This record gives sequence, structure tokens and C-alpha cells, in this order.
Amino acid sequence: MELLYKYKENFIKEADNVSNHMDMLLGLSYANMDATIFNVEARDKIKSYSDFILYPKTNKDEIKNQLILDGIQLIIENELEKLNYEIDYDKEEPPEDDYLYLCEIKTYINIMNCKCNSNIYRQSFISLITLFEATLFDMLNIIINRHFFVFINNNDFRDNLKLKDITKFDSFEKFRMNFVDKILENNRVKSLLVMLYNYNMKYFMIEDIDYSKKIYEIIARRNLHLHKNGIIDKNYFEQSAGNLFNLEIGNYAEIGYIYYQRAYNILSKFINNLANSNI
Repeated sequence: MELLYKYKENFIKEADNVSNHMDMLLGLSYANMDATIFNVEARDKIKSYSDFILYPKTNKDEIKNQLILDGIQLIIENELEKLNYEIDYDKEEPPEDDYLYLCEIKTYINIMNCKCNSNIYRQSFISLITLFEATLFDMLNIIINRHFFVFINNNDFRDNLKLKDITKFDSFEKFRMNFVDKILENNRVKSLLVMLYNYNMKYFMIEDIDYSKKIYEIIARRNLHLHKNGIIDKNYFEQSAGNLFNLEIGNYAEIGYIYYQRAYNILSKFINNLANSNI
């Protein structure tokens, strides 16, 4: 129990570090963008987009933010194109200040833009899931060893328990530890979560609601962003065991501030359930 709680506390600590780093970069990017726009020719147009919400609380807020960023992005692209069109590069370089300021703003926008792969929400989300997976493996190692026979029976591993394999080890404890290591090594996160659900679905109950599919979807979305640049494919629907967000193949699975906070809250509560191994 103490080791499970240690893993839980470490996850919460490191996940909070990821969230705090994200918030810091968001604040700096917004402040720098706000300061920088006063130095470019398009500042009056950009200043009209003054309703940006740094920490949106609703999907409506997030949609409004995206429209604001899209509007500023269009202005910046137009200004950069104007600079490139007006300057004869054989004779002169673009005004350094204007060009650099525009590029700076573009960088700050990309950090906050859900449609850009370099946005801080996406990067923070991937870091969060990496932490989650490492913690899950450590905690499952303890849980499966502790409840070995029930876990094996509930996941149809009985055919793998052969006497000749057991007798290769000096003790059953060594065999059990080796068997559990192979389960963890040979299965992806989604498969391990399904096995855990088969063993005891109560781990997935958060406020009396089964969150298994929500957790599967979080893992599936992370996989999309690692392997498919966030573009929905049929594997996403298989891995997430459904279509919680009414997405279609070819859509971009955005990760914004609200989605990140949702994932953080769900995974933190799930890890807390794992720490209570008596359930």
C-alpha cells in the first residue's frame, strides 16, 4: 500500500509540474504577443482581437479563442506576404524589426493554437500521458503480483500456466514475478487497461460513473498525435471503444486547454483509485 501511494504522489507531483510549466508558457506567450503587437504596422487591427481568454472554462470560450487566433494569424500572414512582395531582395533586405516582430507573434500564436502541432497543450498532454503510463506500469506490477490468481483467472491466462514452466524456477514467487513481467512487457497500455477492467472494474469508477471508455479515448488520442499527427483514423475508434466526441476519419483531434484539464483530472482520479488497492 505504501509503495502504491508513493507512486500516486509522485505522479501528482510530476503532473502538476507539467501543468504549471504549461500555464507559465501560456502566460509568457500571451504577454509577449500582447507586447510585441504594438511594434508592427498591423497593431491596430490586432488590438481589435482583445477578447482572448487565457484559461477558457467552456467550449464556447475555446471556440472564440480559436477564432481570435485564426484572425491574428491571417493578419500576420498577410503582413509577411506584403513585406516579401514589396521588397526587391536583389537590392535590399526587409525591415528587420518588422519582419522579426511578425515572426515572433507567429511563434506565440502557434504555442496557443490548438490546430498547430507545436502548441503547448499538445506537448503537455503527451508529457502527461508518458507520466501516466510509467506510473501505471509500476502500479500494475504490484497489483497483479498481489492478486495474481484472480487477475489470471479473470483474463484467461490459465492456459499459459504450465507445470513445466513453473518448475524452471526455484520458487513459485520467482515464476509469478517473471510471468507478471512478461504481461507488462508484451502488452500495450490499452490492453493492460482492459485486463485491469476485467480483473476489477471498480478501479475505473469515478464518482460512481464508469470512466473506462474515457480513459481509453485519452490513450487513443495520444497515440494519434504520436503516430498520425493527430489525424483520426479507424484505429482511433477501435482503441477508444467508441466515438465520444462525434469525430470522423480525417478530422484533426484537437488538444486544447479544456481537453488537457479533463485528461489531467480523469487520470489523477484513476491513479488515486489504483493506490487504494483494497477496492
